[in-house]
Amino acid sequence: MSATPWTVGRYVVETLAANGIDTVFGIPGVHNIELYRGLEFVRLRHVLVRHEQNAGFAADGYARVSGCAAAAFVISGPGVTNVLTAGFGAAAGRRQHPGARLTRQGLGRVA
Repeated sequence: MSATPWTVGRYVVETLAANGIDTVFGIPGVHNIELYRGLEFVRLRHVLVRHEQNAGFAADGYARVSGCAAAAFVISGPGVTNVLTAGFGAAAGRRQHPGARLTRQGLGRVA
């Protein structure tokens, strides 16, 4: 029997889990389906939201209340635009709670 192949989505989800993220908020879509397929390999809790902006605000609120970083899965294009408002709100309160950012260099803690 062949092993399950590693996809980019699985790598991203495994990296999130390895860096202490235990909860993700989002909406499945065509552009992020590989992230959702990667969830079956790790123990991340997914919370379904009705709008991308809600995913960002929920991740920010979760981080502020629990002290743990959270992630938001959104689609490209309008999904990213919709989550920017929550991202700016989180950046404004960043000194009050931990966060993480995914950059070209990898996942980094934001103090």
